[in-house]
Amino acid sequence: MKISVFQNIRPVTVISVIVLLALLFFTFAVYEFVQFKKNIDQLMEQEGLVLLDALLASGERSILANEILEASLSDRLAGHALLIVELDQGRQLSQNKLSRFAEELDLECICLLNARGKLEMSNLNRGDGASSVFIPGLLDSLKGLSHYDIGFISTGNSQKREYAVACGRKKGGAVVVTVGSDQLLEIRKQVGTGRLVQEIGNRAGVAYVAVQDTLGILMASRSVKELSSIQADEALRNVFDKQVRLSRLTDFEGKTVFELAGPFHIENERFGIMRIGLELAPYQRLIRDAKYRIGGIALVYLAIGLVGITLVIMVQNHRMLSASYDRFRTQTSC
Repeated sequence: MKISVFQNIRPVTVISVIVLLALLFFTFAVYEFVQFKKNIDQLMEQEGLVLLDALLASGERSILANEILEASLSDRLAGHALLIVELDQGRQLSQNKLSRFAEELDLECICLLNARGKLEMSNLNRGDGASSVFIPGLLDSLKGLSHYDIGFISTGNSQKREYAVACGRKKGGAVVVTVGSDQLLEIRKQVGTGRLVQEIGNRAGVAYVAVQDTLGILMASRSVKELSSIQADEALRNVFDKQVRLSRLTDFEGKTVFELAGPFHIENERFGIMRIGLELAPYQRLIRDAKYRIGGIALVYLAIGLVGITLVIMVQNHRMLSASYDRFRTQTSC
């Protein structure tokens, strides 16, 4: 009498196969999730470093553009001041002429200082605060120079900001010319690094952007109230001292963010470091969705495996019953 091999299938064997399948699909799900998370981590770091490099380059160009703009303005004012010096040498100046020159050259103030640094003549009245443009040591700073770039100053009682340049007079003293800084300051606001930091910091997914040196924060997005200092943070000290880039998870206002930091240079000179904090909500949502998706796929595969095993057992049981029935008919027909 032929005995089917499937009569030897016991419940413990079925349970063992099911457990083995469950372990197999669980291992598959864990492996796929770990690989997916690793790839997302690498992608997030790469994209973050690309953003950091772009910000560092843009910040450096913005600062250099401001310097070029100021240098151009300084050269223009120096040219105007030298013209006043030449006219002064020929004793062709008066307050009315200075007023006309200021209007034609679009200058705020033209002031002549004597050899003692006292105001001698100006297109402005003394009551307008003309004398307040002069700074201590101005004549000493001019020695040996064709002109001296004073920079931004405040004039008058209104504390209006002006940009000033001085040139030495032939007979001693100086000619100081100033121009309104509104236009220059507006350009700074539009294209400056501070504007860039604010715009990037206000974008969705960006927690903060900041530029800092060893003394503290130089500029930052509006969301920044406080950040760890370079001295108190070993990782940031490493970025500043060794001029390397950093990516890490850190805390910001009670939330975990993905931070990237890199050295900030201006014409190859160390300026500080730039830090960017990226919010993890999109990243965490992506990881959570991947976890559910991979887990769901593993469960579907496990269910298919269980259904397959069940079908195999049902088919074999059917065959066993058919074989038993055939034997019964053979025995009863004799």
